[in-house]
Amino acid sequence: MIGIELTILEIVHRYMEEYPNSAFYVDNGYTFRKHHIDAIYNMLEPDVGWIYKSPDMYKKG
Repeated sequence: MIGIELTILEIVHRYMEEYPNSAFYVDNGYTFRKHHIDAIYNMLEPDVGWIYKSPDMYKKG
């Protein structure tokens, strides 16, 4: 399944550019907000396992 996560990241990032107040909920209990997605998307090499990790790992700053 590795690889599909980056496709999901791209789709979610584009969606949140249009709708910044939305949230992306994953059935593992994690909820990603726009600032989380932006932080992951803007990494030099995005984390392919991002969807399985706590969004708090990706705080900006």
